[in-house]
Amino acid sequence: MEANLAAADKMPRADFDSFPASWRALGVLAGKARAARTMLLTHVERDSNSSSIRSHQEAVEQRDEQYAVVLTAAETLASTAYGTSEHKQAEQAFATARRQADQHARTASHRAPYARRARAALARDRETRVRDAGLLTEGIEAQKQLYQKLRHRIAEAIRDRSLLPMWFVTVLGPVAPARKTEDWLEAATSLLAYRITYNITDQVLALGEEPDDDDPGRDQWNQELTEALRHW
Repeated sequence: MEANLAAADKMPRADFDSFPASWRALGVLAGKARAARTMLLTHVERDSNSSSIRSHQEAVEQRDEQYAVVLTAAETLASTAYGTSEHKQAEQAFATARRQADQHARTASHRAPYARRARAALARDRETRVRDAGLLTEGIEAQKQLYQKLRHRIAEAIRDRSLLPMWFVTVLGPVAPARKTEDWLEAATSLLAYRITYNITDQVLALGEEPDDDDPGRDQWNQELTEALRHW
């Protein structure tokens, strides 16, 4: 039916493939920001690194506390007579504290490499966030503007009952569903934004060929969209 209608020019066609240069510029900027964001640590990764640093610091503090007890006990041993109760208590305190200090020292030594890597990772993350702060802010705004424009175009096409491109219909269907319409519209908007950002012109494959460029932001977005489109 769709093919017959298209051939007979009975339905207006939705233009989801040609866009103003200004829209494409928004997509490029948003894409650069997305790529930059993939280089940042996630909240989970930052928390994990912070935990590694705290864990090492706790072991160091516990080690030092026990070494302080060892030192105090040693001073008592040196200043009291052998066999006295005070001397015996100091001997016991010395032995216990020394054993615990050595244990915490081993723990601290074991955790030290992880803490060093964690500090380096957090330092790089801070530097990257400062360096790319402008790009990240501009990219968020660019994506917001682009999504608004694309959403409006999609809404107009649905309102006018326009014939949608085959690559669009293949993954999202010929019309918006009656249920979860907002989710469908969000997926459709993200799909168009992806095609604009990476200049996808394939008329069969919605996401085009598998990306072969070294762009972690695109790879992540491609995977997210692939998963999202499976629901439709």
